[in-house]
Amino acid sequence: MSDMHKLLYSDLENYILSKIHNKTEDWMENLKKIAIQQRIPIMDDASIHFVRQLIRIVKPKKILEIGTGIGYSALMMHDAYPYSEILTIEKDSQRYEDAMRHIQAHQKENDIHVINGDALDVLNQLPKGDPFDLVLIDASKGQYQRFFEHIEPYLSDTGIVISDNVFLLRYVIKKQTYPTRYRNIVNSIQAYNDWLAQHSNFDTSFLPIGDGLAVSVKH
Repeated sequence: MSDMHKLLYSDLENYILSKIHNKTEDWMENLKKIAIQQRIPIMDDASIHFVRQLIRIVKPKKILEIGTGIGYSALMMHDAYPYSEILTIEKDSQRYEDAMRHIQAHQKENDIHVINGDALDVLNQLPKGDPFDLVLIDASKGQYQRFFEHIEPYLSDTGIVISDNVFLLRYVIKKQTYPTRYRNIVNSIQAYNDWLAQHSNFDTSFLPIGDGLAVSVKH
């Protein structure tokens, strides 16, 4: 990507963000501050805004999230369409407890169900008779393909899967050398993106929003 493209892309992002920040509520900002203070990754503003808009359009009855964090995205998705039932899975025990505390503070525990465990194990135990209409994958990047493969049997006929961070700080598309510590995860995400693009059961769009979103629609 040329310097001019970088500049234009940055300007475009800033323009988009300038149009959505004025609709941010206090509780959203407070959760973001907590995440920053605790150094817990959450979805960036442009990405969660897009996910919320998609939810408003699709109106999913059931949402599955892999990677709860502190409950920020689950609460944001529920706020976009309060009639959705959300199941979210978090492997880290401390983050699970934090998420439960925030969800209970907003009195959403009847609508947002949090499971503490490895998503691959949890998914194997779910009944297949009550499918999900929308899935958000935002957990261990090296496991994205395995998550997707486990999710597929639980999707409704028109199910949508959103994968976050598919550009991985743009390392997956940069030609210059990226830090050595990112090598394995960059290779995993590149392989995942290639696999998604060729998947025979899904049509996938890769969107330059935030850190990159892949939106896969079942057909």
